[in-house]
Amino acid sequence: MALIVILTGWLASGWVLRHIPPSLVELIVLVSGLAAAASLAVIQYQSRSPLSQYYHVGFLVVLMYGTVVQRLRFWYAVAYSLGILLMHVVGIWLTPVFNERLMWPILLLTLGTVAFTLMANHALERDQRQMFLLSLRRRRLLNDLGAVHHQLQHLSRTDALTGVNNRRHFDECLQQIWQRARHDGQVVAVIMADVDHFKAYNDLYGHAAGDKCLERVAQAMAESLRSPGDVVARIG
Repeated sequence: MALIVILTGWLASGWVLRHIPPSLVELIVLVSGLAAAASLAVIQYQSRSPLSQYYHVGFLVVLMYGTVVQRLRFWYAVAYSLGILLMHVVGIWLTPVFNERLMWPILLLTLGTVAFTLMANHALERDQRQMFLLSLRRRRLLNDLGAVHHQLQHLSRTDALTGVNNRRHFDECLQQIWQRARHDGQVVAVIMADVDHFKAYNDLYGHAAGDKCLERVAQAMAESLRSPGDVVARIG
């Protein structure tokens, strides 16, 4: 029966973790562990066997199950351990016949198990939190690198003065558009425009005015695009 329960819990663990909130899972483990300890205490109280005093070792198994195997969060593990320790002390007190020479060794063994399992639980939780923070940091660095890469790609394909595409982007787009047009049997139109008398304008009004002129011309051409496949680029 116990084997069936263990196998059922193991097979259903994936579904539980996906559909039940973590806090509720913690509560289920806490309550089930305390219920198992309480069942052991009841068995000890009702048993009349001279070996019933050795049943207290079972509390150690329940302790390790909740704090190390199921890895309750630390403060849940503290409450869990204190609850089992209380049941252990009450169980010693209610056991009809208990060897006094075994009382302190068993009690100290239980206290040591509580201390060591809580230390292990705290270390595991600390490592898990550190791994989570490192994964967040890694994800953030990857996102930042992706954004920087995208920005660099944009800068490498954009003319710094006019803000439209540069010669590199134009060459790549023209090759793709040409291959697609050949495959689909479509027509490609390419317009190469020059600004008339630009040198005279630049010499008369200065380079700053000439740059502003080129920027406004490029902006006007970009605003005249009609389809997503149209491209404006500065190649000169």
